[in-house]
Amino acid sequence: MQLFSEGPAVVFPLLAQAQVAQPSAVWPNFVYWFQKYPIWAAFWVVVTQALAVACYWLASKFVADYEVSRLGQAIKVWFFLFLSSLVTEGIVGAVAIYAGQSQALVAVVAGIALIVSLILLFVIPMHVYAIGFLRAIGFWVLTILSGLAGGTAIAVVAALGFVGLMHGDLKGLAEQLKSGKALAISPGKATPPPAAPKLLPGEALAADRTKSIAERTAGINQMYAELTAHFKVMSKDDPAQVDAYNAENARYQEKLAQLNADSAAAVRAQAGK
Repeated sequence: MQLFSEGPAVVFPLLAQAQVAQPSAVWPNFVYWFQKYPIWAAFWVVVTQALAVACYWLASKFVADYEVSRLGQAIKVWFFLFLSSLVTEGIVGAVAIYAGQSQALVAVVAGIALIVSLILLFVIPMHVYAIGFLRAIGFWVLTILSGLAGGTAIAVVAALGFVGLMHGDLKGLAEQLKSGKALAISPGKATPPPAAPKLLPGEALAADRTKSIAERTAGINQMYAELTAHFKVMSKDDPAQVDAYNAENARYQEKLAQLNADSAAAVRAQAGK
């Protein structure tokens, strides 16, 4: 429930260290699903925020005076918590980016941010509702309980919605399997061989061992230039593009290793004459 309000202020410091070690290990899946189902993702964000505000409002009815336990005050709590999470995330994120490989510094800053976030979780409702620390604890206990109930209901709706989103894909796959298209086969026919990968400019020349070393080197240079161009324009968050680039790079490395071996052999043969 708190994923997009105060939750990031608690969770982000822990993720920041992983982001330093492997920047693409934490976020790509989130980016992929948000790009694949943007409307559903936006709906999910709005619903979780509405649930958070509703839980704050309900909890305040039991711990604060009637005059201050209003919906507007619950929105104010949400806003202050969200603002504090942005500040702590920004600080930890900046340190994670500029600290380089200094994970100790990131860990210290993330720890401080975590402590500050936990303190703000109690200070903000205490200030907004004019309550003491014990009532603030009660506020969060009631918020969590109501959030669990509401979150369970949302999870059921989300699961049903996800099944609905996938139904079209699964139905299409079932039709392809029935017709044999999904496996590229049809009854009574052999499976056709996979299509050959598209060669990079200069790849055929680099692989032709009947050509001179100079000619093959020119082909390797063309492959390298094309790989560099692909790397600059490819989307690093698209698994298909990343896999295609890795396959091309593997072929480049193979051709380069063979060229180096043949070049060394030619040098040894020349020296032996």
